[in-house]
Amino acid sequence: MPILQETAYPCFRKNTRAKDLFEFYTPTKEELSFADSFIRAKTLKLGFFVLLKSFQRLGYFVATTSVPEDIAKHIADAIGCAYSIRALKKYDRSRNRWYDIDRIRRMMEVKPVGKEALDFLGVTMRQAALIKQDLVDIINVGIEELVRNRFELPAFETLLREAKKARTVTNRQIYCEIYEWAKEEVRSAVEGILKTDPETKRSLWNDLRQDPGKPTRKELKRLIDRLAWLRGIGQFEDPFRKVPYAKIRQLALEACSLDAARMRAVSKRKQFALTAALIKFRLAGAVDDLCEILIRKMGKIHTNGKIALAEYLEENSERADEIIANYKDVYDLVSTPESPEMQLAAIKTIFDGNPDLVEYAKNHSIYGAKNYFRFLWQLFRSYRAVFFRILAELQFVSTSSDKSIEEAIAFVLSHKNTKADKVLLEPENSRDKPSLRNLSWVPDAWWYLVTGQKRRNPFPTEIDRRQFEVCLFSQIVLELKSADLCVKESDKFSDFRSQLISWAEFHEKLARYGETTGIPVETGAFVNYIRGILKNEADGLDRSYPENNEFTIGENGEPTLKKLKAKPQPDRYAAVTEIISDRMPLREILDILVDTRKLLNWDRVFGPLSGLQAKIKDPASALCRHYLLLRLQSRSDANGSIFTGSRQEADCMDKPAPHHRRKPAKSD
Repeated sequence: MPILQETAYPCFRKNTRAKDLFEFYTPTKEELSFADSFIRAKTLKLGFFVLLKSFQRLGYFVATTSVPEDIAKHIADAIGCAYSIRALKKYDRSRNRWYDIDRIRRMMEVKPVGKEALDFLGVTMRQAALIKQDLVDIINVGIEELVRNRFELPAFETLLREAKKARTVTNRQIYCEIYEWAKEEVRSAVEGILKTDPETKRSLWNDLRQDPGKPTRKELKRLIDRLAWLRGIGQFEDPFRKVPYAKIRQLALEACSLDAARMRAVSKRKQFALTAALIKFRLAGAVDDLCEILIRKMGKIHTNGKIALAEYLEENSERADEIIANYKDVYDLVSTPESPEMQLAAIKTIFDGNPDLVEYAKNHSIYGAKNYFRFLWQLFRSYRAVFFRILAELQFVSTSSDKSIEEAIAFVLSHKNTKADKVLLEPENSRDKPSLRNLSWVPDAWWYLVTGQKRRNPFPTEIDRRQFEVCLFSQIVLELKSADLCVKESDKFSDFRSQLISWAEFHEKLARYGETTGIPVETGAFVNYIRGILKNEADGLDRSYPENNEFTIGENGEPTLKKLKAKPQPDRYAAVTEIISDRMPLREILDILVDTRKLLNWDRVFGPLSGLQAKIKDPASALCRHYLLLRLQSRSDANGSIFTGSRQEADCMDKPAPHHRRKPAKSD
């Protein structure tokens, strides 16, 4: 359950800064003139200004005696009045306070909390609950809209109650829409997941909730089988097309936290929505796992390819000397007075006597010393079957108008069982296999390996099948990482465009966005705004560069950021640390957790995976008690004894720890 400090609900700070006192709590000349028009007594004037400035800061009225003393004293000094807590108490009990509240509302043009404000708040929060799940976020939206529409803020408990009500109503509406959308056979299929098999005493729900674990190559078959099973039980059109991602994720988390018995206890509409959401997320997780395997293995292949190139160059480093020596021999032969025929014959003898050297020179001239791609096939071939299984299971879609990668994937899948080294780009029987007419996506470093041509024109008629496969899978990985390629049914690699707002919504909310952020939304003004930010940052960096010892720019223009040096430890730091360690009493971890929980209430930030309120009474104590029982059990096992204690023996954790504890045994 959220607390006030977690939201944007305004409240006073414990310690108000001097800057804030002058900026927010100093009456203006207009306000002083306004107060002089109807207030004569200084004590009433003090109460009025404390009430006014606190309302301007908070957005709701509070008792003047609850305003921090430093703020009230600053206001008293600003209006030339003595501060008196007795005068403020008297003011809070007087009729003048209510008259002043009406005057402040008219002055600030603020509407009081009433039916209109609560109706507006309910509509606003229900709209926010369509795209948000956390109560804190819903409350913050409500606060923002109330302030923007000049409404006085209600009590925090009212906001919390309305937020919970809005979320409940909205969630039920979503459950009904999803359930009504589905056909009867789809509902029956989803309900069948919760039915228990009389033989195994298990339901498919247990398998659906099970975390598949880290994807590995060895478990690829199991992962693909799980993907097929998820597709089988989820053979229905996506019912969440109009539901925001945050809502779907929350439904899946809530479903994952419920066992089959608790799932059967919820309403059918919610049951269907939770099950469908979990199927969607598990299916997306299986697809993501396959993509991760592909990316990880291709990255490993490229890393090993670089290593293979380095080893190749090191092994053949002596050949460079041989090539230079042969080059000198050729020069000496050409410089002799022999006839050209005799010179050519002698040069041919040199080349014929060193065929390996000629081959090395040829490859080096084509690929250079940095292109490791020619070593990848030998590393790729052992993964080929795995990669093609992944390629067959997933549906890759380009996020741009360029569909050349999609065509290349279809082409390579059609030649999956081909054994020939070369394949035609235009098959003789085009009905059986697709053709490939666009190779613009092939990088320059791959071009010769794939086509055997040094130039892109004329367009090749055939390609090297093996090199083309390695090149294509490498490009798929690059485009997945850059979001130029997406995968259907995926979560991590889904189409980012589906999460963008429509152009109609963009134009509708653009002006409001500019007002909220203070960023100009007109084209020219926006460009000038960004240029101004960049120029200010650049000027600031230029001014600070001479004193910046960590950042340097070399003679070649390359920037270098040095590692930040640790500050030296102060004098006698080690001695103070040793004294603290000696004087610090030994504590049990469990005692520390329990005592600090009683003081700080830190367990409020923890809760069920679903994000909803826990149904267990005092869950933190129950968890600590369970932990203590496990500790006692492990201790008895280590000593060869049997622990027969009860929960009453673990209830000692509810008592505060004494200031001094015995030193824990080694088994602790």
